[in-house]
Amino acid sequence: MRRSRKSVSAISIAVLVAGGMAACSSSSSSSGTTTNTWKIGLEAPLTGDQSTLGQGMLKGAQLAATQINSSGGVLGKNVEIVQIDDAANAQTGVTAATAAIAAGLNGVVGPYNSGVGAKT
Repeated sequence: MRRSRKSVSAISIAVLVAGGMAACSSSSSSSGTTTNTWKIGLEAPLTGDQSTLGQGMLKGAQLAATQINSSGGVLGKNVEIVQIDDAANAQTGVTAATAAIAAGLNGVVGPYNSGVGAKT
């Protein structure tokens, strides 16, 4: 069961990256992003009452990125997971997501909480 969770995480990240690439490929060169890295944000409650859940999500995403990168990445680019802490709070989530978008991420996974997602 542990191995299947790893596989699901790796597949999820790969699908997200591939979808983000298709949506953002023409805009990535115009935004000045010319690195060999796909930056994928993980929006989750990394602090606060639900931090155990958020930290588990983060570790899973980081593990998936490590596995993908060790297999050559996606289209020759490595995957980097960027932490976006929404603390399970809608206003904190809006602030964090706005900052992440401004930083030029290629995609975002999350948020965990629907109340945070409704605001972002």
